[in-house]
Amino acid sequence: MNVSVSEDQTVSSWMLNMLTNGTMEVLVKVVAILWGIWFFRNKKVWEDRMVTSQMVVNWGKTRIPEWNQAKKQVQYVGVSKSAKSNQMHKWKSPETGSFKIYV
Repeated sequence: MNVSVSEDQTVSSWMLNMLTNGTMEVLVKVVAILWGIWFFRNKKVWEDRMVTSQMVVNWGKTRIPEWNQAKKQVQYVGVSKSAKSNQMHKWKSPETGSFKIYV
């Protein structure tokens, strides 16, 4: 994926442009690379592991086929679920005075 960024363009304006005008294929690649940045940032913070930018991009690119495969499996499983099963997993608001955190 080749991306052209001008010197006066900020990361936020570039990202907004990608989200507004990018194809789904480009968006998936951008998100995969952002995931790689986050992943390897954690490796640096918690394991003091350094990587190159090319390693981050390659890591992100290898996640895309895995994500596509997982998405197909979820869609397939979703078709076979009954309406009753879906109701069992419906989100419920937390009790008054408490909050929920999903991880």
